[in-house]
Amino acid sequence: ATTCAGQHTRGPQGAEAAQVWPAYSTYQATYRVARAAERFFTWLKGRFRRLALRYERLLTTFATLVYLACFLIAWKLVR
Repeated sequence: ATTCAGQHTRGPQGAEAAQVWPAYSTYQATYRVARAAERFFTWLKGRFRRLALRYERLLTTFATLVYLACFLIAWKLVR
């Protein structure tokens, strides 16, 4: 953005910024979900070594172990 005297400012402000960057909020929401998934799997791999080393070749077997690990964690919380 440019002021009356021709000096440049930092960029669009307010509603003008929303028009320039409409997809920013979508990107921000996607980033939050991706980071949450990354943190979850990092935490899960710290507790279950077999998931961290990825011994299984098939995706279905790996997914089953992830579900089993989640079940065991939930079971410990419920007990």
